[in-house]
Amino acid sequence: MDSLDTVELTVAVETEFDIKILDDEAAQMLKVQDVIDVIMQRLSEKWN
Repeated sequence: MDSLDTVELTVAVETEFDIKILDDEAAQMLKVQDVIDVIMQRLSEKWN
């Protein structure tokens, strides 16, 4: 995935789940599980 793909994915996830993903987190999202983990972490923080 190139940097433009990363930005597009990050924006889509932030919009869909109403969360904020930090730039360094986005750079570490290399696998689908990485994306899921970040989403789950942010939603958990949002709900608590």
